[in-house]
Amino acid sequence: MTLNVQGFQLAYEDAVEVSIAGTVLKVIRPCWLAMLKLKSYTDNPGRTKDLIDVFFVIDHYFDFIDQEKRLYGPEATDADVFSSEPFATRIAGAILIVRDCHIHGGCTLRSIQTDIRNFNIDDRLSLVFARVNSLAQKEAQAMLNAILRPLD
Repeated sequence: MTLNVQGFQLAYEDAVEVSIAGTVLKVIRPCWLAMLKLKSYTDNPGRTKDLIDVFFVIDHYFDFIDQEKRLYGPEATDADVFSSEPFATRIAGAILIVRDCHIHGGCTLRSIQTDIRNFNIDDRLSLVFARVNSLAQKEAQAMLNAILRPLD
């Protein structure tokens, strides 16, 4: 058995420390969880649970961020995600995942995105992503396109 650990070190270094009952734990940021789960699926396509987890993070990403600061406040840094037509919360969540990963590790993000793009060359990832999450293939592809869009 082999295990690809690409991105693990960065995700660990970027993790948030949380104290629970006097014990300090490092908790991975949701953006890295989504990217590493996608990468994990490409390494082992039998792990469809990873795609369910990715969809959960995308679908709930607005709940994981400071919405007032990033989306609605007077100096909102990411309010532009509302300008896409038609607006879709899931697509906006996928865009924010990429932005957050880019801030904390652009080179690693690009490498992971490239690997996932190469795996999805024939759209098999988007087909399975749609099937396991009960999505229309077009919606699944739009979310993956947003997550795989390069940021420069």
